[in-house]
Amino acid sequence: MTKRWIMTMMAGVLACLFTSRGISETTSGLVLSDSLDARGTALGDAQAGLADVAAYQVNPAVLAGVSGQYASAFFKPEPLGLSTGSLRYAQAFGFGTIAGQFVYRSMGDMDFVTSSGEEKTVSAGSDLVMGVSYGRQAYGPVDAGITVKMISSKLVEKYSAFGFAADFGTTVKLPFRGATAGVSVRNIGSGLKYNEKAEPLPSEFRAGGSYVYDFGQFGNLVSLDAIYGLGNKLFAIGAGVESTWNKLLSVRLGYQMGSDLKGFAAGLGFNWQDSSLDYSVQPMAESIGLSHSISISYRFSGKPAAAARSAASPAVSAPAEETPEPAVAPKPAAKGRAK
Repeated sequence: MTKRWIMTMMAGVLACLFTSRGISETTSGLVLSDSLDARGTALGDAQAGLADVAAYQVNPAVLAGVSGQYASAFFKPEPLGLSTGSLRYAQAFGFGTIAGQFVYRSMGDMDFVTSSGEEKTVSAGSDLVMGVSYGRQAYGPVDAGITVKMISSKLVEKYSAFGFAADFGTTVKLPFRGATAGVSVRNIGSGLKYNEKAEPLPSEFRAGGSYVYDFGQFGNLVSLDAIYGLGNKLFAIGAGVESTWNKLLSVRLGYQMGSDLKGFAAGLGFNWQDSSLDYSVQPMAESIGLSHSISISYRFSGKPAAAARSAASPAVSAPAEETPEPAVAPKPAAKGRAK
């Protein structure tokens, strides 16, 4: 059953890679490429191999590590009236973890003058995304996951489009403690058709890894992603570092090289028992301004927030020593009756 499930996942990834139209200069549905977690944004969006449930927007395979329930809210106000918000929830079952997401992006308002000379203000556009994800342990240290998303988009209150997209991902715990690698293919779909021509989605391929290690009272993380646009053939590298003091306060720095929309990023995080509060800031392209994001998450059961984020891959435990069975004392020979 497990091997059949892995083969089905691989066949789906290959089929989507060969049929995807990729991204172009007129890519639609850019909300699909947004990070929905302030921590991931501050790490340069290097999340393909990040062993954190909050990264399942990038790699759904990380859902296999959920040991209870997870909920998060995210909000990112941007210059020019843009804003993005999301609600996400995940729950572990015996057969794997199922998660749902609701994402809304507003493009602000725009003013224009009609042919009759009338001034009018309308919504520049909006995107709505709803998705369902599933992740589970596939084989040994290998986890796998899939996301199916529906996107509805509107432009200037006149044009609308509707489409579907899918993500596939896998992660593997490497043989040395604290290291995880991951691969994902994102936003594979038919595109959004506003008028007569369908605009392709921002599909991409990612491969990355993360390494967690402790140094005194500090838990540290290094994360790295290689990102390849399946349509525009552009290549980018995302990298991030994090240091968490006493499992309470985190400081993060990240950078994405080769992207026109993303670059340097920084952020802070605060963990308390089962909850976490994260903040990130990132300059937008062409000096438009700063993009801020904030996310709040809560784990209803399982590992506390700080432990779930910074725990290294479990070390291989030594085999238990066999307990010798107590020797059975020989029964004394029966004495014969005197004759």
